[in-house]
Amino acid sequence: MVINMDVVIDLVLAALGLIIAYFQWSAERRAAAEERKEQEDRKEEKVIIRSLLSRVAEAEKTSGILKRMHEELSTPHTDPNEITGIFDEAIERYESNFQTVRPLLKSIYDELLKNEERFPMSHGYGRYITELREILNYDAVVRERRILGYDAARIQTHEILMDAWNNRGGQLREQDRAELGSLAETMVQTLEPYYHHADRIGSVLYELQAKYRAK
Repeated sequence: MVINMDVVIDLVLAALGLIIAYFQWSAERRAAAEERKEQEDRKEEKVIIRSLLSRVAEAEKTSGILKRMHEELSTPHTDPNEITGIFDEAIERYESNFQTVRPLLKSIYDELLKNEERFPMSHGYGRYITELREILNYDAVVRERRILGYDAARIQTHEILMDAWNNRGGQLREQDRAELGSLAETMVQTLEPYYHHADRIGSVLYELQAKYRAK
């Protein structure tokens, strides 16, 4: 039997054409599936971002209260007897306000952590996750306050006031006033961890709003 080479070549070319067409069809299907998946991911991403930003906005309202602590404690107070009460009240109010905003910050942190690897915007998650993890560790703020000497200065202030009350009918000597002024300045400075903590909250919330608002 004589084999017609032209026919063989035509058959081979036809087979190659079918194979190429199949691979093109498979590639197009795969590309279409990937595009659909990307569109679905983008839709889901937008839902997550909307949820995230609603919590960011709510947290931002509450966190504004935290920033007032610095202004309150930086205002001069003429009555030395008010010093410990002013500081105690400011710290207590700060902690109370932080505990109010904490669940919102925790929910933002959980959302970022859960979706860190899922979407293209995950590249920005790492820093926010780290920031929020440290913000949520409120015990670290209290420890740093103690290390910087706030509690020791407060005890000294109390002892000077009690000495004046018990031994001089509440009358403060000039040296007492000078020492109390110095201790008050020390207490303001050693509360820097609170100011830094409030600033970090404000910064991370602002950045999340600015970065994802347009998505």
